[in-house]
Amino acid sequence: MSGTRALVRAGVSLLLALTLAAILAPWIAPHDPVAADPSLRLQPPSPTYPFGTDQIGRCVLSRLLWGARLSLGTAALTAALTMMVGAAAGLLAVFGGVVVDRVLGIVIDAFLTLPGMMLTLVLAGLAGPSTLGVVLGLTAASWAWWARLVRSLALSAREQEYVFGARAVGVRGPRLLIRYILPQLRQPLLAAAALRAGWVVIAISALGFLGLAVQPPAPEWGAMLQESRLHLASAPWLMLAPGLAVTLAVLACNLVAEGLQHLGERPPRELL
Repeated sequence: MSGTRALVRAGVSLLLALTLAAILAPWIAPHDPVAADPSLRLQPPSPTYPFGTDQIGRCVLSRLLWGARLSLGTAALTAALTMMVGAAAGLLAVFGGVVVDRVLGIVIDAFLTLPGMMLTLVLAGLAGPSTLGVVLGLTAASWAWWARLVRSLALSAREQEYVFGARAVGVRGPRLLIRYILPQLRQPLLAAAALRAGWVVIAISALGFLGLAVQPPAPEWGAMLQESRLHLASAPWLMLAPGLAVTLAVLACNLVAEGLQHLGERPPRELL
């Protein structure tokens, strides 16, 4: 148990560090992230430019810090929106009646049969290269996964003995859902959210690499990776910095998910 809690603490600490760096970017970034100076192009790491400069003389560290605001902020918004939409659909399928369950089941199965990343690329392309297009594309491609998970967990939670007891004494509707069903879903949903958040970070970086996310000169980790590919041999620091940032963000999410999957949780209290 102590090792599991250590995983969670390590993941949370790493996430907090990345988030704090993103929040404090305007104050701790040593240079303007979009200010170019061609005379300083492809400078190696130095005290003035700790992560070097890019192909047009911009500070890589400053762009990395400001890019965290876009990459992590977009990932958090996408993960939260996707989870809320999917959870609402999953709970509606369980408690909305047989007809609603069947209709939503067909819709969920239809979305799950579509290749997720391909659907994301199509929707993001139709919406245009922007943060909004990325969020909408990833949400449309991922909500069905959440709906299926929440539906399965809610069906299992509904079959617990104390839930039958609560229904026998007249507990119905929102009170039954909030006090008896949702507490059982908390731990598995938190673990799933942490795991999917890592996937979202990778997906957003991939879309940025393909030019479907925020457009230049705004800094974004995926776009920074794309810009660095032509200078991999002569200036490897251009790819190492954003690549390490993406890796650390995904690692933090996976550590939290792994820890939460193994943490025990007290069963919900019987409030009869």
